Amino acid sequence: MGIKHCEAIIQLQQIPELNKQGILSIKASDKGLINYNFTVKTLLGTIHARINKPDVLGVCRKQEAMVLNRIKPLDLAPKILVNNLQDNYLITQFVDVPTWDKSDCYKYQQLLLEQLKKVHAIDMSQQLPSFLSRLEQYEQYSLDQFDASFVDQYQQTKQQLILLGFFDTKHLLHYDLNGTNLLGTKKLTIIDWEFAGCGHPIFDLAIFIQANKLEILKCQAVVDYCYAFENGVEIFKLSIKLASDMIKLWEVNA
Repeated sequence: MGIKHCEAIIQLQQIPELNKQGILSIKASDKGLINYNFTVKTLLGTIHARINKPDVLGVCRKQEAMVLNRIKPLDLAPKILVNNLQDNYLITQFVDVPTWDKSDCYKYQQLLLEQLKKVHAIDMSQQLPSFLSRLEQYEQYSLDQFDASFVDQYQQTKQQLILLGFFDTKHLLHYDLNGTNLLGTKKLTIIDWEFAGCGHPIFDLAIFIQANKLEILKCQAVVDYCYAFENGVEIFKLSIKLASDMIKLWEVNA
């Protein structure tokens, strides 16, 4: 365990809400790149605690708090016990079910889509920045670290999507549907909403395919969902490219 994790544990031990419950044990999780995550056993039960890392590209904790509040009626994310934006920690209900592996991503596509449809029906375009502004932020910090061929094809993909009206559609997206954020197959719980923002619903599924390295030919339910949108065929193909590029832009500064 690194120094930063040790410092995060010290911070956990000083959180008043945890002290009131009586800490019995703290176990660090190796999942998640941008926060310190812990399973904390207390006298009142087990909870999940997250210590936020500051200054993460693409993350605004205030926006995440708004999203978590908005999706609360969907019963899709773990119950929030404390979300302290000032001291940078989030305490939630502990969900004791496995995360998804690649086989789950193939087998339970329909379960994911049923939940995402509820999320995608939410319009937060007045509260959250546009997808274009997110990309511009990534470009500002990362684009100069790639060669000319990457930049050229990235800009072409982006321009084609602009012409298709892709960026005009502004529904709530999760933006990080990798398997470690998908818990359970009887009842699906989706965690880590810190990257959530506005965009086209197809892009959530493009990220799902890219982040989990899925074969499109085995994702028929996802394809059918995406193709039902106007210009869905073209947007889906271009979104796959854009998702791959955006992940690379983010990882350079992760």
